[in-house]
Amino acid sequence: MRQALQDAWKVFAVLLTVVLVILIVTVIAIARKINIAIALIEQASKVMMRLPCLIALPFATAVVIILFSGWMLFLLLMITSLENFNVDTVLNYFQFEQYFDNCTDVNNITVSE
Repeated sequence: MRQALQDAWKVFAVLLTVVLVILIVTVIAIARKINIAIALIEQASKVMMRLPCLIALPFATAVVIILFSGWMLFLLLMITSLENFNVDTVLNYFQFEQYFDNCTDVNNITVSE
């Protein structure tokens, strides 16, 4: 029983050693990318120090999106509140004859100079 427990601990220790080696190799492999990320954050912080108004840009964008969403919601509610609305209603509302008087008689058009 004691020998089986010691063997289990040895297997566990070997597995953890392999995992640790894999993690160390991974950190060494991505160390260059980590340095690039650090340099990028340093440059971004310099830009934020020189142009502090950039911090407000996402908030302004969010406000515009909220306003447009509210406008679209208002239009949606207005359209859904229409009851007996169809194309015939629109066509009957307008009297096209006053705008297009005698449009069918296109053969008798005279051009005056």
